[in-house]
Amino acid sequence: MKFANAPGLAGMSLALCLVFSSCGRTEDDRGEELEEAGHEVTVDGWMRACAEGDTRVVRHFLEAGFDFEARDDAGDTGAHAAAAAGRKEVAGLLFDRGLEVDVRGGNERTPLMVAVLADEPRMVRWLLRQGADAELEDGDGFSPLMLAVREGRAGSVEELATASRDELDTALLLAALVGQAGVIDTLTSYGASVFARMDDGRTPLMLAAENGHLDAAEMLVELGSSRFMTSDDGRTAMDYASDAGHPDVQMIIERSSRAVMMRLDDQDDLIRSMTTYVDLVSGEARAGVSGEAGATEREPAVVLEGAVISSEAVARGDDASVDATADAGPGREATPPLVMRHYQQRELPLRIIRVEDEAVVVETRGEEIDEMRVEPGALIPESTVEVVRVGRRVEQGKLHEGEPVEVRYVEVRDTRGGTGRTWFEGEPAQTHDPAALVEDAASGRRYLALAGQRFTSEDGRVFVVSDVRPNQLVIIEEATGAAHTLPLRGPRG
Repeated sequence: MKFANAPGLAGMSLALCLVFSSCGRTEDDRGEELEEAGHEVTVDGWMRACAEGDTRVVRHFLEAGFDFEARDDAGDTGAHAAAAAGRKEVAGLLFDRGLEVDVRGGNERTPLMVAVLADEPRMVRWLLRQGADAELEDGDGFSPLMLAVREGRAGSVEELATASRDELDTALLLAALVGQAGVIDTLTSYGASVFARMDDGRTPLMLAAENGHLDAAEMLVELGSSRFMTSDDGRTAMDYASDAGHPDVQMIIERSSRAVMMRLDDQDDLIRSMTTYVDLVSGEARAGVSGEAGATEREPAVVLEGAVISSEAVARGDDASVDATADAGPGREATPPLVMRHYQQRELPLRIIRVEDEAVVVETRGEEIDEMRVEPGALIPESTVEVVRVGRRVEQGKLHEGEPVEVRYVEVRDTRGGTGRTWFEGEPAQTHDPAALVEDAASGRRYLALAGQRFTSEDGRVFVVSDVRPNQLVIIEEATGAAHTLPLRGPRG
């Protein structure tokens, strides 16, 4: 009987060698056994064994005196080969031998980075649990998260997001730049803000538009990106698409812009739109709307003003434990376990060009840019917004180094329900103040948070919402003045 081509014969032979090898065997003997089993005792043979994931073979290499820190021509170790192939057992064996979890290989990449590039999200998760550093950068300046974004590895992005909170906005800008729509969806679910900006004021939507990434632009529009924000040079996303010669992207943005209702948002509007968004992104059916399996029954969201929030978090995942201790130090109590789930700042396709003594001149954006003069008592065309009065006042602020400056403004009112706003000369018209949807991590109750609101924790402490930003909420404890910063964690936390 011939066995020359029988599959697995080499592995069976090696297994027998391992079973019957004794303490009297020398390293040379073990090397010979490896060679007899078809494994060259070389760096190439070692890297192949690590990639194949047979721990018996790897152990026999080590018993034969092979250097567990050996590197191939590219500078990679066996741990890099194991990471690229998703071989946890082999990598664990090498780490137990003393190889560093973040050992640098070719182009200064760690096993974690190699696992990302190889699209091995389970290996990424395992390496993070072994203590792999998600903040290290390779020779090109890319962290594991940035590599995952660049290559479109959504699974790895999901594993790395909670370990790379400070990079999420930058990662979203990169995803828009290279057109990774799926990655954009994942990043925003974990807290990346569509309102993030480059140093020159460009937003993710502007980057996608400028580079002609249609799918990415559509995704960003769906996620609530502003079509009317301008960069430092005064251009909108539509301008970037037009200037770069991408009419298909321009059409997508223009179509979504025409669908924007020219009205002001009241608190009920905000609660409705923000909870709907969070439920859709997280896959959670709204209470009373869907009978699908997994639907979560929860009380309707309400405004945070006057609310009583839990004092301590309970075991509801990592959100509760992280947020409950945010900024807590010696002698300072933790903030209530609030989690910031969503940020919204809606702009109208409208800009206040100038405020005159008896009227306001506005610029509207649609298929064409129109400029018009509106007097108090009149409606802004194609809207439910009425100009109430125009005026000017003197203000002092940090932008002018404390010097008094005159600002011109227009007061407007939505005739539907009476919601009012003040718009300023030279600025886009916003439909509401910056708003956040927050969640009590202990009870699951949701609240609409706006700057200036006061609320109380169950233990009697009073807090004030100091600032609502795209990626964080700042809360001040009244009695102590302690500031607590809650990062945006997204619908999935």
